[in-house]
Amino acid sequence: MSGSPPFAGSLPLPPLRCALGTPALVACGRASSGGSGSPLCSSHSQAASIGGEQLTVGRGPRALLNGLNFGLPAGECWAIVGRNGSGKSTLLTTLAGLIPALGGEVSVLGRALRAWRRPELARRLGFLPQAQPMMFPYTVAEFVGLGRVPWNRDRHGPASAGILDQVLGALGLEPLRSCPVTALSGGEAQLVCIAQLLAQTTDILLLDEPLSHLDLPHQFGVMRQLRGLADQGHAVALATHDLALAWRFCDRLLILDRGEAHLVGRQDPEEAAKTLSSAFAVDFVVDDNGPRFAAAVPRVARHLSIEEPCP
Repeated sequence: MSGSPPFAGSLPLPPLRCALGTPALVACGRASSGGSGSPLCSSHSQAASIGGEQLTVGRGPRALLNGLNFGLPAGECWAIVGRNGSGKSTLLTTLAGLIPALGGEVSVLGRALRAWRRPELARRLGFLPQAQPMMFPYTVAEFVGLGRVPWNRDRHGPASAGILDQVLGALGLEPLRSCPVTALSGGEAQLVCIAQLLAQTTDILLLDEPLSHLDLPHQFGVMRQLRGLADQGHAVALATHDLALAWRFCDRLLILDRGEAHLVGRQDPEEAAKTLSSAFAVDFVVDDNGPRFAAAVPRVARHLSIEEPCP
């Protein structure tokens, strides 16, 4: 991709294909079973594209998040943040239906996740996993085109070809169109995986650490694309460790902390700094750009142990 601009402009995707009529279950403050606490955000009347009700998620017998109630509305971009092992990937994978919830229920566009047929769900919800090995030498265009598989007969038609061209151009991948994915760098491969997700043209996009392996211009470019999709009415949630970019581009932070989730909006940087300080055991202060690390972080060392070993 040397010599080419990293992004050619914002990417318009097809508009939402249904009316969302389910009230949002918006997590405000602590979202744990039996938990209480003052709200960290204001509830709103937008419909929830995807959400959880009394949702408990974990791996095997180990529960990581307990009794969550939340709803991501169409038109918003959320960043899911927290320490390693706090449950970010597990939450996203559960919302995508790839692992079962330990309790409670996930709803997608007003229907229980379990009620969706997988091909139909794949046209509404797209998921980018944290790692996607490049095992076979598909060309970049072929690999990105696999995002059109849920659309069956249309995936080889002119509409899908136009979407493919649009996605490759928007992510600066056109010069690599004919390159085998097995020959790509780590950052290029990550962009190709993101392009495949965007080519799927879903209402809901769930992304697990989409910024990993990307250089700074491409991190900004990807976040601009995701922000633009939310502004078009799509629901976007991403797990990330880049708090500065999350604060700049996302409407809300879903902060995971010892089995609980706290939802804070950009309109309340003081509360965000307080909640981030508790979750990361690092002091945050607020300036004109929002929460940021304080200069000194003496509290970190005593909080780096694993608090809940696997049973």
